[in-house]
Amino acid sequence: MHNGLAGRNVIYRVAAINSLGTGPFSDSSASVTLPKADKHPGAPTGLTVTVTSLTTATISWTAPTDKGDPDFDGYIIQYSYKGELPWMDAPASAGTDGVAVTHSGTEITATIAAANGVTQHYRVAAESGTAGTDQLIGPYSSPASAGAQLTVFGPASRSYAENGTVAVATYEVRGENAATARWTLEGADRGDFTLSRSSGESTMLRFRSPPNFEAPADADTNNVYMVTVKATVGSESDTQDVRVTVIDDQNEPTTLLGRYDNNPQNGKIDLDEVLDAIDDYFTPPIGSVINLDQVLDLIGLYFDGLRS
Repeated sequence: MHNGLAGRNVIYRVAAINSLGTGPFSDSSASVTLPKADKHPGAPTGLTVTVTSLTTATISWTAPTDKGDPDFDGYIIQYSYKGELPWMDAPASAGTDGVAVTHSGTEITATIAAANGVTQHYRVAAESGTAGTDQLIGPYSSPASAGAQLTVFGPASRSYAENGTVAVATYEVRGENAATARWTLEGADRGDFTLSRSSGESTMLRFRSPPNFEAPADADTNNVYMVTVKATVGSESDTQDVRVTVIDDQNEPTTLLGRYDNNPQNGKIDLDEVLDAIDDYFTPPIGSVINLDQVLDLIGLYFDGLRS
């Protein structure tokens, strides 16, 4: 009730309320000086930063035992790159810019895209009092990094039409020195797949040859292929188990012309169909539905149709 008014002189009055509205107010009370926060809060502990996606991390901590009562306000979060000066005030929410903002809980979601989740560090302090008057900020917690842990991101399951030539999916890694990551495959059906790149921050999972629904090559011969995509940096690694289900081409066309030609009778690719393929190319992660070479092939087919 007093938050933001600590140390100020206030007066009170009261009125009754019922279903018909608000009645007249009473006479005002005598002036009362509200107490100020008289001691700094303690430092939060147990700060952890958990990467939850390619662009976000969850930051959580344990409240200090001593919150600097009687006017505890909340917490201020700061971040820096590489944990070095300067420390900057974190924004109010993911994806926005801002100055010092007080957070009431002990967990927030932060955007880490600016640093790729590699070297962005965070720290948190408790605050009591009123900003600009009697604000008291306690000591900051020990910092924690959003990029200390190597993490692979990408789909865990895919449906894939037989005879297809497009990539199954794109996988990306975040963490310290992610640009030097080495990609490998594990699992019962790893021999049926290949990777577009063996190193770097991303790679594409592909079948070595177009799968045949009528002649499954997976270990269980049930058209469900199990493979694990693994990224390694030094002694650290992370994996993503992937389940790829091959479906009959009667359910979904898999050739480029079959996928995008909405009027098979004319045997041509129209401009709108090329634009559909371009939209698919830019569907995040870029290139996971159709790659750039395949888009260029469709554009070539479109111009071939114009000349014929």
